[in-house]
Amino acid sequence: MRVVTAPYEPLESQVYVDLRPTFGRDLLLRVEGFNFAGSLKLRAAARLVAAAEQSGRLGNDSILIESSSGNLGLALAMIAAN
Repeated sequence: MRVVTAPYEPLESQVYVDLRPTFGRDLLLRVEGFNFAGSLKLRAAARLVAAAEQSGRLGNDSILIESSSGNLGLALAMIAAN
């Protein structure tokens, strides 16, 4: 069992909703809504920030600027707040 210790950590477990009984064909939906940012964008944001930190382009005194008011912006704000 993995315990998430910070709200910006993407959930690694894969949760799916099986819609085969409803539609009569194979259809599985991945549920990313359990991530604290509420979407798959938390995973992308975490990887973007990690890559920028590893390359030296992002440090403790850096400022993140992102033009979105959507899920990526929210995910980046959660990571930057930590």
